[in-house]
Amino acid sequence: DNPSVLVRLGGDGSIDQGFAASGFFSRPFTRISDVAVTPGGKVVLLARTIELVKGEWVESEGMAVRLRANGALDRSFGQGGRAELPLPKDGSVAAIAADSKGRVLLAGSLPQKPRKKARQSSHRSSPSGRDFLVLRLTATGEPDPGFGRNGRATTGFGKETSVLATDVLLDPAGRIVVGGKFSGPDADDAFAIVRFLGGGASQKSGKAGRKPGKPRGKRVRR
Repeated sequence: DNPSVLVRLGGDGSIDQGFAASGFFSRPFTRISDVAVTPGGKVVLLARTIELVKGEWVESEGMAVRLRANGALDRSFGQGGRAELPLPKDGSVAAIAADSKGRVLLAGSLPQKPRKKARQSSHRSSPSGRDFLVLRLTATGEPDPGFGRNGRATTGFGKETSVLATDVLLDPAGRIVVGGKFSGPDADDAFAIVRFLGGGASQKSGKAGRKPGKPRGKRVRR
């Protein structure tokens, strides 16, 4: 399968010959899903490897890759420039960003936790939706213990709702803003926005923050 190619352009729109291989970065059997630049000029990528399994191409769950400003792999990050992601079961990420300290943020979603069917029952119902998921890695590519729980924070809008993150960024105060698609009983074609504090707690704009896992944020109809 064809790999992705990352290209850096100069200020005049021409290919930057000083980046990677004559302006182009690529790795065999690797797809790039998103890209961000750290304040120090390093490039972080959300990438997935591709392998042939029983005659079909299968993508990995994802990894973070960091390049130096010249496009070479930054081997001080993760394992040789690549960091595995602490994804929960059936979790996924779709967007990447970097904060002022060089820490890497990744946004996605994960299934909601099963809920008990009744107070007296030990059986749990299957999850019916998905919540926002944010991962934070340290500048060296390790899960950040100071963010959420072991580098992972979640929030959602309640049962029977689903969110799918499509982008993540930081506001001027360094807070993490995640946006994406929303669906639920009262809205099938909408978007959702949520803001996280630096420690991983989610926060509705203008309100006090809550701990990870508590629904907080805005849901907006189109």
